[in-house]
Amino acid sequence: MELQQIRRMMTQTFEEEGYTTYFDREKSVLRIERKHDKSGVDVGLNPLVAKAKRRGVIAVEETIEYIRAVLGQTDQISLVGQEQKIFPVIRAKSFADTTKEGKTLVSTPHTGETKIMYALDLGATYRLIDEELLASAEWTAEQLSEAARFNLKSLDAPFKQDEVAGNIFYFLSLGDGYEASRVLNKTLLADYAARIEGEFAVGIPHQD
Repeated sequence: MELQQIRRMMTQTFEEEGYTTYFDREKSVLRIERKHDKSGVDVGLNPLVAKAKRRGVIAVEETIEYIRAVLGQTDQISLVGQEQKIFPVIRAKSFADTTKEGKTLVSTPHTGETKIMYALDLGATYRLIDEELLASAEWTAEQLSEAARFNLKSLDAPFKQDEVAGNIFYFLSLGDGYEASRVLNKTLLADYAARIEGEFAVGIPHQD
């Protein structure tokens, strides 16, 4: 299945069930919201396309069922007990600092063009962590950052290698939503820096 097919299938399914959907073309993210309180989930479609190519429509159907379960939850989401599911994500500096519900998202300065935000991984989707969610767990922003960076080290980094005009390039494309985040893994960068001669540069795709 292609991205547009999956988008149409999910949009039709959830709009018929009374939800509101929004599609971010630049990031290929579909947002599905409950109308009464505007709470919802953001679904990255690129990873779902990769799953659908391997498993077919059943991968999309399973994701839909999972999202239904998440949207149907009445309990407040908590960070407590889910510490290992927190990861850093790199976003453009212009990325919104508040949610559609008006909650302030937790972020850390990174470069002149990017900032670090924090996601609670829910499997088929994620939730960016806001100050209210952080406070409910009685965490500080520093503790959140430390936990996210620690968990980042557990993610595989199977780089592909290519050589162009005598220069070695390493590429990472997993579709897990955390490719750009791996630039924050100092141990990983040090490992690759030790392999090279000359200058070492790191590039992050614009869409991340």
